[in-house]
Amino acid sequence: LTIQILQQQSDIEMIVEDDGVGVEQAVLETLLNQTTKPSKGIGLLNTDLRLKRKYGQGLQIKSTKGIGTMISFKIPK
Repeated sequence: LTIQILQQQSDIEMIVEDDGVGVEQAVLETLLNQTTKPSKGIGLLNTDLRLKRKYGQGLQIKSTKGIGTMISFKIPK
């Protein structure tokens, strides 16, 4: 597990990355979909919605099956 905080010109970017099993593309597409009722927990959806309300943009999730997952978000300075 790697956690990075990057200070950029006008933003601060938070990145959490792992080298786990990854997530299939079909599942990845439903993780932040507000119309899909989560089968387990609401942590990602709730965090995404709060970030969007407060900062206008939410979580970015990238994952490759067998390689790992990266979740990031930016907030203005």
